Amino acid sequence: MAGDVDVTATSMQDLAELSFASNSTSPQPAYWTVPWRIALTLSLAVIMCGAVVGNLLVVVVVLRNRGMRTRTNLFLCNLAVADLLCAVIDMPFSLTTVASGSWIFDDVVCKVRHCSLLFHTLIVKIYTDTVPEWLANLSLLLLREERV
Repeated sequence: MAGDVDVTATSMQDLAELSFASNSTSPQPAYWTVPWRIALTLSLAVIMCGAVVGNLLVVVVVLRNRGMRTRTNLFLCNLAVADLLCAVIDMPFSLTTVASGSWIFDDVVCKVRHCSLLFHTLIVKIYTDTVPEWLANLSLLLLREERV
């Protein structure tokens, strides 16, 4: 047929050209076999659950125990929040894509997802740089007021 696309790719470059050459009605070549998809899906699900539980525990421990609120632990708490955001916002899309074998969401969701990842990276960078410094200055001011 004239509209059919040859799905035999010999290299990654050929595979990329195939995905751009095909139209929306022709089937995309499978990037992973079923056993690999199952293994990747299970791995991502375990990693995602572990990331959510582990990072929540870090945040709760640092926030509930006053003695744990050192500068280093607040920095680790900030990193845990960043990792938690990644696990909650980004990883479900990756998990769904691997499980289904293709991107099942709209193009707008794809663009918003990539913009949100950039936004989260920027916010976490600003937060990591400024909030621990602000908390350290605040604690120094509070200590100074207690001594006076």
